[in-house]
Amino acid sequence: MGIFRLCEFAALNSRIHYVKSRMLKSGGWQSLLGSADLKSAVGDLGSSNLGEGLVTERGDGSLSLRMIEHSLQQSFVTEMLSHLRFLSGSSAEALRELVRVYDLLNLKKILRMKQVYAGNGKMSELFVDLYDLGRHSLLPMEKWEALSAGGKIGNAFLGSCYEEDFKLDIDAAGEAAGLLRLETLLERSYFKNLYACLKKAGGAKLLKMQIDELCLEQMVRLRYHFGMETPAILPLMMLELSSLWDEALFVRLMRAEDERSFFSLLSSEKAFSCFDTSNLSSCLRSMRFARIKECKATLNSGAPLSLAPLTALFMLKQQEIRDVVSLLQIKRFLREEKIGWLVMPELHKNNLRGAAL
Repeated sequence: MGIFRLCEFAALNSRIHYVKSRMLKSGGWQSLLGSADLKSAVGDLGSSNLGEGLVTERGDGSLSLRMIEHSLQQSFVTEMLSHLRFLSGSSAEALRELVRVYDLLNLKKILRMKQVYAGNGKMSELFVDLYDLGRHSLLPMEKWEALSAGGKIGNAFLGSCYEEDFKLDIDAAGEAAGLLRLETLLERSYFKNLYACLKKAGGAKLLKMQIDELCLEQMVRLRYHFGMETPAILPLMMLELSSLWDEALFVRLMRAEDERSFFSLLSSEKAFSCFDTSNLSSCLRSMRFARIKECKATLNSGAPLSLAPLTALFMLKQQEIRDVVSLLQIKRFLREEKIGWLVMPELHKNNLRGAAL
């Protein structure tokens, strides 16, 4: 590895540790968890490091959790893209692909709105929050906005990882199960592309853990929530990219007649013995907790010359935002019993004395 690559990773790792130092610590989570109501929780959030540039209100002055989440995510996108100036080659390509998960989210939002408003001409009246990746996005923002206003997707994604998905009969996405199938195909295309990038640059192990979670959620939803038959589900799965799943295990579990039986079978599988297999939510939460612990271990292991630390930071920040938004929802709907479902506060549990965990 040349001197320029060594300097590149040295600068990047310095940046990573700076961003990590600004994440919520136990005291920040303590304040949010202990807040009396939604308004005070938002106030505590605004005074934290996450509060920089935070948008909390609509134009009429009313509090908007949707705008809070969007501004948290957009700030995160901007911050992650700023690291590109330290990278080149396969590392820059991998980081760009990591952040393009927000292109995928834009696309899924637009597809869902097209389904909801299909045929009634109201698509252009709906405001869709879109994430702006600037010149690193698959599409310029004006094209995203045109699609969100009801424009046809057509050949918009030619040359991207989604090109083949949109050669299929997109009209089938008019039904809920058809839309879910298309979204699953899009996720598969995105994560296959991302995996190829991270395999070269570093971070593939963490991604495989995330894909384990996605495979579980997809197979349960497709089979037991939407009634799709097993032969139709298998081609949509990313089993070859996961660390826990394979086709033999998939076939064994798909013999279950219902979701409860599925998790009963899963509980006897050695690979899942360390997870809570009582139901989908519990299993996903325990798998996610294991991945986030591995992310922290990756960041604490030093500064290897790969993209693994930045991948770990990316996942940690995503989970931080997920938990912050979930906590605000808990405060909004007075569902304090749901606090135990959060992931990041659990990592600080020993330091959160007095918090309801």
